[in-house]
Amino acid sequence: MINKIPVSCNKDCGAGCPLEAHVEDGIIKKITDSSFKKPLMHGCLK
Repeated sequence: MINKIPVSCNKDCGAGCPLEAHVEDGIIKKITDSSFKKPLMHGCLK
């Protein structure tokens, strides 16, 4: 079963974009944009 855990990016720009970590058996399988994101806030290549 894959759980979606809310996380944020706090890299260089300071925006703190909302993301979701998809975790299966304690391992992060992928990270995607959060469905709760605000306009113009999305994950980037950082």
